Amino acid sequence: MAAKLSGCNRRKLPLGIALMAHPTVLLLDEPSSGMDAASKRLMWRTLAHVAGGRSILLTTHSMDSMEEADVLASRAGILAKNLLAVGSSVRLRAGYGNFYYIQIIDVDGALATEGPMQRIVRWAKDTFAGHKVRVEDVMYHGQVKLATRVKYKS
Repeated sequence: MAAKLSGCNRRKLPLGIALMAHPTVLLLDEPSSGMDAASKRLMWRTLAHVAGGRSILLTTHSMDSMEEADVLASRAGILAKNLLAVGSSVRLRAGYGNFYYIQIIDVDGALATEGPMQRIVRWAKDTFAGHKVRVEDVMYHGQVKLATRVKYKS
């Protein structure tokens, strides 16, 4: 019968099965991946409800998913081959996140030359005056990716 479930419900099934055993430790690998916003929040409420007296280790590959850590975790960590940092999600976001990314593609695309690309970078720095804007990736094929840091408000 599980094969007939929607993709979202298939993602919920292992969590339900695991919770039936009343484990003291839950290991969850990207549990909300592929879920719509309402389903994620339902899963988070469920986990928050059953979290008492348990340890939950939850993985995600995206800083965008720090929202899960905000809701569920008292401590979070950043892992990239080694454990880089541990702390509250607010502290980690302040130290390692809070960037706005802008990707701009020149109208000439792959035929764009260095001059127009440099003008795009100057425009972005002028537009976001007061914020440090850096070129995130090497300019190539008429594209430039810029990043600017923002302060996180808790």
